[in-house]
Amino acid sequence: MKKTDFTTTKLEKGEINHYQFKRIDLRVYKTNDAMSDITLILEKEKRILVIEPPCFVDNLAELENYLRGLDAKVEGLLLAYHMVGVNFIKEAKRYSTRNAEEFGARGQGKAMVENFAKTFGSAFDPSINQVTDYIDGTNVSIAGIKINIEETREAFDIEIPEINVKYLHLLGHDVHSIIFSKGHLDAELKKLSECIKKGYDLMLSSHYPPEDLADVQMKIDYLKKLKSAAAAKTREEFIQVMKKGFPQYGGEHYLEMTARGLFG
Repeated sequence: MKKTDFTTTKLEKGEINHYQFKRIDLRVYKTNDAMSDITLILEKEKRILVIEPPCFVDNLAELENYLRGLDAKVEGLLLAYHMVGVNFIKEAKRYSTRNAEEFGARGQGKAMVENFAKTFGSAFDPSINQVTDYIDGTNVSIAGIKINIEETREAFDIEIPEINVKYLHLLGHDVHSIIFSKGHLDAELKKLSECIKKGYDLMLSSHYPPEDLADVQMKIDYLKKLKSAAAAKTREEFIQVMKKGFPQYGGEHYLEMTARGLFG
């Protein structure tokens, strides 16, 4: 499956990019919101699992209307980094890990939601979902789809072996990364190298359309440059080196966050 092998349905604000695997359909909802959010929809035998609901009120309404128009039932929401959207498909179960719930309902994720609500006002939905079903192991089946859960510092990554894809919260081959520490940097390099070895067909994330392993290699090269730049004497010098090395990259606010994480 190539990252370009999809058909597109335009909605009023966002769009649906539809990938058709042998037994599972993957729909990627591009919200076109202020944070370039992505919601993932998996359908198997008319049973649907939604990964990471949208964060903005109009997108929540638009996606719910679209899903209710399908000949399939939404059985669950899988909440990793995006815990908002209490009123979205209210009858569906909410799945998450205890680690992710702590991050999103009480920890740093909740603080970020509060900041977004201040920034975007009533357009942003700050309501935090209550988990109905905790995932305590590494393997789970939701809506008939087998999923491998890999816990991270904040929440979890997701592997869907039946379609050979991997979900990470952030990737983006031409967008700056958020790195909290040198230990975190090494962990990210190791994780992405493992993705190359496993040979995933698609890499999914919450803020960028599906990517492939060539994109992953670009991100690895970027992180290696970042590791070298981290030897700078000051935060400002580090930022200058990264901007010079990657002048076309988006997400400069991510670069600022990385500089604070590495230099204090």
